[in-house]
Amino acid sequence: MRIAFLSRHFDPQGGGAERYSVAVATELAQRHEVHVFAQSFGPHVPRAWVAHKIPGPLHRPRWINQLWFAVATAWLTRGGFDVVYSHEHSWHGDVQCFHVLPIRHSLMAQRLGWRKLIRVLKILTSPRLLTYWWLEGARFHGVAKGQRMVLAVSEPLRQTLEQTYPQSKGLIKVIPPGVSAVMPAQMGDRDRARSALGLPTDVPIVLLVANDPVRKGLDVLIQAMGLLPPSWRLVVAGQQPSTATYQPLADQHGAQEKIIFLGPQKDLRLAYQAADVLAHPTLEDTYAMVVLEAMAQGTPVVVSDLPYCGISAELTDGVNATVLKDPRDPVALANTLKSLLEDPDRMQCLKEQGRLWSEEKTWSRCAKAHEQVFEQIVALRG
Repeated sequence: MRIAFLSRHFDPQGGGAERYSVAVATELAQRHEVHVFAQSFGPHVPRAWVAHKIPGPLHRPRWINQLWFAVATAWLTRGGFDVVYSHEHSWHGDVQCFHVLPIRHSLMAQRLGWRKLIRVLKILTSPRLLTYWWLEGARFHGVAKGQRMVLAVSEPLRQTLEQTYPQSKGLIKVIPPGVSAVMPAQMGDRDRARSALGLPTDVPIVLLVANDPVRKGLDVLIQAMGLLPPSWRLVVAGQQPSTATYQPLADQHGAQEKIIFLGPQKDLRLAYQAADVLAHPTLEDTYAMVVLEAMAQGTPVVVSDLPYCGISAELTDGVNATVLKDPRDPVALANTLKSLLEDPDRMQCLKEQGRLWSEEKTWSRCAKAHEQVFEQIVALRG
């Protein structure tokens, strides 16, 4: 097949959506002719496909850039492709993949009466919101007639999409992310990883991986660290937030000396290997690929329960993960982390069961599920 991928930022060092797109394209390029249309490409992305760089005359405001990307790719992919696969808001594309909650849900959920009226007025008077509203709705055109297919990266996201767009009920397919093959753990991996990253070797380390740490639970982790022994460290891999967003809270809870920012990492394997546990107390994550990646590396995970985090729909608390019922509670989080690290048998069980569970979540399997969808849409169109 000749497949067009639409993804504005095609970079494996980006967020989960970007890593998903790059990984699937990499797998499919082994068997198909893959063309990638993007505004930016990661510096170390293998060129197993044909790259088409879309110029961005206006990167800001973002909504105008989004509209421009949709117009440009609609023109460039108007013919010659068996499947156009979009990870972006656009009115074109045979297959549309959703990674985040729909805008219409985020704008209108739980708003009734005058609150709903105010929100409607806000949308109607905002070119930015109107553009996003229209572009997202356009992604569902033709779904009910079988002319287009919609994918979601998790079951909870599928349910939300179908509630928001009833015409898609029963027609959205879930294809969760995968994980790259991992070498078996070796004696001394943790110490070598800590040494390579410049981390202390003899203290408990809790890892947070996020491009936006504040959205993924940094605040509650800082509060929890204030309740844990002085030797504990919170290591944050990803973009470092501005000092003003975390330092006052860290000072208030006596956690300033416990926080280490690694910055963005080209390869997160060392960070996973260096950690005693990955903490992901997010309040909104449709899947959370970092949890899957940590489990594949044999790192125990503490993760938010539903409805906060989509991957928890597939996990079993106490078997392959530790699931937080309320990720906003720093006392519960601190107690969970402390009890976990004080129980070596439980830690070992989570490592083993987490790795076993993650072994089924391969990018190869994810790509094959995409192939089935692409073949189906080609057959329906033919």
